[in-house]
This record gives sequence, structure tokens and C-alpha cells, in this order.
Amino acid sequence: MAKKDYVRYINSLLNENTEQSKQELSDLFADEEFRKNDMLEDTRMGYMYIAICIYREEKAAHIEENILMNVDSLGEICDLICDIKFLLWRIEFQIESKALTQAVNRIEEEKLSVIAVEYIIRTACFDKKNVLLKLCEYYIRLNKEDIAFEMLKYGKDINR
Repeated sequence: MAKKDYVRYINSLLNENTEQSKQELSDLFADEEFRKNDMLEDTRMGYMYIAICIYREEKAAHIEENILMNVDSLGEICDLICDIKFLLWRIEFQIESKALTQAVNRIEEEKLSVIAVEYIIRTACFDKKNVLLKLCEYYIRLNKEDIAFEMLKYGKDINR
């Protein structure tokens, strides 16, 4: 299949948004030949691979509101992950005081699971532990201790 056809196929599966279409996406990105030959030249495919990895973990944890629920295209998944990544970087590098508020608002707006947030932290941040702890502290200040504790549970293996 040509690269343009893969993009169309992935977009149609995301737009369909059924369990079967999500499984087809998961199967496509599990194919080593696809990853080796067709995925590497397109950054969007890399972001989609991250989303699929998150989706698999969410599915294993029986999380129904998963990262693929509110996206209809490859572009939307790239925008979502990039936006969260940049918000996390603003927290990490203390670029502005409102970064925590903006990140948490976006996480909640997108209904991202703790698994998704932790995975993006693990993938995008340098000082992973510090970013995770800042988010947890902020959730505690919001009286959302359950989210903070869940983040700590999923992030327990982050060691720097």
C-alpha cells in the first residue's frame, strides 16, 4: 500500500471509531514490516504509534474513554499529543506560572486517562519524575487526590 493510502486508511479507521476499527489500527501498528518500511518517514505515523501504545495500555486496564475516542484523523492525534507534550514541557522548564493550570485543563477537556498522561510524560519529558510530581501536587490542590494517587501508581516506575 502506498503511503498516501495508509494515511487515508488510518483516517477512515479513526473516523469510524468502533472497537473493530481500533483493533485494525492496533494490528496495523503491530506489523513490524509496516513500522520498518512505511511508518518511519512520516512524523504523524510516529505520533499515531504513541497513541496506539497508549490505547493498548488503556484497553488492558479496561479504560473505556481512551485516547482514540475523540479524534477523527491522524492530524488530530498529532495535534493532541503535541499540545500535551508542549504543555508538559512548559511545566518541566517552568516557562510560565499558568502552565500547570493549562495542562490540567487540557487533560480534562480531552478526557485523557492517567495512563495517557503518564505515557506522554515518559515519552516527551526529560525530568519525568518532577513533571509527574508537579501534576500530582496540582491535582491535590484541586482536591482531586484520587487522580494524583492514580498518577503516582502508574508512574511508580519513573525514576528520573
